[in-house]
Formats: sequence, structure tokens, C-alpha cells
Amino acid sequence: MLFLKGNALSDETLELAGIKRSKNLISSLPDDADNLFVVLSARQLKPDIVIVSRVSEEANQSKLALAGANHVIMPDKIGGDYMAALLTVPDLIHFLGALDWWRDEISPNVEEISLSEIPREYQNKTLAEIQLRNKTGCNVIGYQDENKKQIINPDANHSLSTRGKLIVLGSSASIQKLNKMFQLD
Repeated sequence: MLFLKGNALSDETLELAGIKRSKNLISSLPDDADNLFVVLSARQLKPDIVIVSRVSEEANQSKLALAGANHVIMPDKIGGDYMAALLTVPDLIHFLGALDWWRDEISPNVEEISLSEIPREYQNKTLAEIQLRNKTGCNVIGYQDENKKQIINPDANHSLSTRGKLIVLGSSASIQKLNKMFQLD
């Protein structure tokens, strides 16, 4: 495991860690003010980096976003929501917890497919024309259009933009068929 020992609040440490070559940064320090400082520094050093930051206090979420964090995550809230869901919809939570692409051939998996990356013969078509379920066994459970509008369980006749994304559910084997069909391997 590679690591760099240093103070993440220091621009020099961020530069030694290779921030100028990085696409992404996760700032998960325990103190919101420290995360805010890292986000500000990272955004200044690499304006196009995608930043995910941890936050403890709900009141600080907007400050981290304003400082430049693309995503602000509150782990304690997520954990609390997860525990409550285990009591209210346990079978759903166990099913979602089984979405592991690394387990075995029958484990369910969820994949995100950028339609701009698929072969031209499948672009600017409807789901009915692509016949994804028939050819691969994958189910399309969501679609995100070029404006980031999300559609759950899109209609088979919905026109798909090349700047959109499909969210598909399938076994590891069906996901492999999908990747082969769309030449994504």
C-alpha cells in the first residue's frame, strides 16, 4: 500500500501526493474545518479535480460545497439511515448489500454505462431497439439524460441520448455479456 506521511493541510504535502496529476480527492479528516481547508487548497491547486469531502455537522455541508467539494458526505447520517432501514426494510437492504461484482457469477451487480462509449450501432436508439435484456440478461433500472435528470425504470420506447447513462442490474455473467456487446472490456 502506498502512502505519504504528512500534513494534508499543507499545499506541499498535497503536491507531493501528486494532486496535480490526480482526477479525484477524498478528504475524510475528522474535523470539518480541516476538511474545508483541504478542499480549498485542492480546488486552488487543481481546479478540475473531483472532490469528495466528509462532514460531521450538517450546518457545514453548504460551506464545503461552496469551498469546492463536488460531493459532501455525512457518514454518521448515512450510518444512521442504514441502521433504521435494516429495521424497516431488512430484505431490501440485504438485497442491496449483495450487489457485489467481486463475489461470484450469480451475485447481482449494478453498473453505470456511459452511452457515449458504446458502439455507434447502439447509439441514439430506444431500449426496445437495443434489446439489452434479450441479448445480455441485464435489466435497465435507470437512465440519466444529458441534463442529469434521472428516470427510474425507463420505458422501452424512451429515446436514449449519447450523452446519457444507463444504470443496469444483472449477474456477473450478464454484465460480462453487456461489456462484450458494448465493447467495454
